[in-house]
Amino acid sequence: MISFIYNSFVNSCNKTEYWDKVKNVLFGGIRKIILFFADPLVTYKLWNYYVKIPFSHNLPVVIVSNKNYNTNLPRISTYIDSKYPSPSLIDIGANIGDTAALLRSFVDFPIMCIEGDNNYYNLLKINTSNINGIKHIKSFLGEHNEEINAVIQTERGTGTISNTKNSSIQTKKLDTIICENSEFKNAKLLKIDTDGFDFKIMKGATELLQNTKPVIFTEFDQNLMKQINEDYNDMFAFFKKYNYEYIIFYDNFGDYLLSININETEKIEDITSYFDNRNTDKFCDICVFHKDDKDIFELTRKKEIEFFSKNR
Repeated sequence: MISFIYNSFVNSCNKTEYWDKVKNVLFGGIRKIILFFADPLVTYKLWNYYVKIPFSHNLPVVIVSNKNYNTNLPRISTYIDSKYPSPSLIDIGANIGDTAALLRSFVDFPIMCIEGDNNYYNLLKINTSNINGIKHIKSFLGEHNEEINAVIQTERGTGTISNTKNSSIQTKKLDTIICENSEFKNAKLLKIDTDGFDFKIMKGATELLQNTKPVIFTEFDQNLMKQINEDYNDMFAFFKKYNYEYIIFYDNFGDYLLSININETEKIEDITSYFDNRNTDKFCDICVFHKDDKDIFELTRKKEIEFFSKNR
């Protein structure tokens, strides 16, 4: 019954027919009442896989309401595969395993899924138990191997690390994780989605970026970065330091925005100005390419423009 309510609510989202709107209001109201008392697990089909998902999780709503949401990542994976056959991938902020389910629906790469939150990690293991080539790592990542005064706060399917004096979290560098799992030392795609902590994680992965030069696909929410005293200008300087020269911007629903060279500072200023002070309502994802992968960048740009000319 709980799964029926959840699926009925999700499947009626973003519909224009009268009865769909009625169902959305009805089942949305029932959902709110249930969530007032509990947050049970439900079964939902994500791409080719059925997964267990918290009743409060909003990912299916976002997917139903935005047909191109998250579809850029598997396409980019295939572009990388054209140069580096069967590359491995590192998924940081793996959540309930949705990215692994998405990618495995299209490509067959080894994936290391890293998740720090206990509840999401347990669901990650359950939801990917029947997917081959998945390695699970339970850890929070950061700039250093250290204990930080922070707490993880989860809501509607996302987790945010906030500073506090009353709790602590142990973080590891990604470089340390890779030393412990050397089969992923040549990973060619690094996906990061950690609600503002993304740049800190990159700063803990300098050996990987220097030696393997993976394509980086990361959430870029400058407003969340401000909350933990990170300057997004430092992030672009960091990319330049490690010879990452090309960037593709997508909006937070997966729509292609523009492509730039790292030296086009006015364009960076323009787009960061547009997304500034949006209170996380609008942000972007960026795909960043090393100078040695200019060919993948150019292929990605061409193919993405072609894709969106037919799929908007």
